[in-house]
Amino acid sequence: TCPAYQEVRNAYGDLMCMQGVGCLHSEEEDGSSMTVLSEGRILHGSYRVLKDLTGVEVKGLQPMFGAGRFATLIKGVKVPPLTENLKNAVDSCKKICLSILKCEMWQYSVQGGCLYSDPDIETLAYPLTAASMVRNSTTAHFVIAGEWIQRSCSEPVPGLPVPTSPPSLTIPASPLAVTLAPLTTLEPPTAPPSVPPPTVP
Repeated sequence: TCPAYQEVRNAYGDLMCMQGVGCLHSEEEDGSSMTVLSEGRILHGSYRVLKDLTGVEVKGLQPMFGAGRFATLIKGVKVPPLTENLKNAVDSCKKICLSILKCEMWQYSVQGGCLYSDPDIETLAYPLTAASMVRNSTTAHFVIAGEWIQRSCSEPVPGLPVPTSPPSLTIPASPLAVTLAPLTTLEPPTAPPSVPPPTVP
């Protein structure tokens, strides 16, 4: 269940292996003197998208990194991410969620940054309703990307309907069904023939 790993060398030349969710910090930000030799995020199994969450405010999501993490530095001033940096921010947010097995939803907001679901911190409302997924709020306006995903241990099956799709109901023929012969009209019984009484000699 390891979401991510890094192979690093510290200031003393020691080789170290680190694992966990990880935070997107540069060496300048955290004062680290470690040199990253290799790193990666891991997707366990596969997934499929149940719903696009662009333009939706989902209540209960947790912050992963702020909108300023991929901000562009112009003349010493940080401005919101430009097109290329914005793509990297959205891609990083999605990959972080995919690497965490318990994550079912992720969103990127140009105001709030990367948000993801973490049931260990807060459980999302069930079932989801208009009260927990809001479209007409100011926060929803800033959400430019997001997905509600479903995990699978196997490869996804093309064309498989999402759980919200009503299943088609097919009633098979009963193995106990029998075909009845058509009813026939029975003739009324005939009277027995009359027998004459015996004669006395």
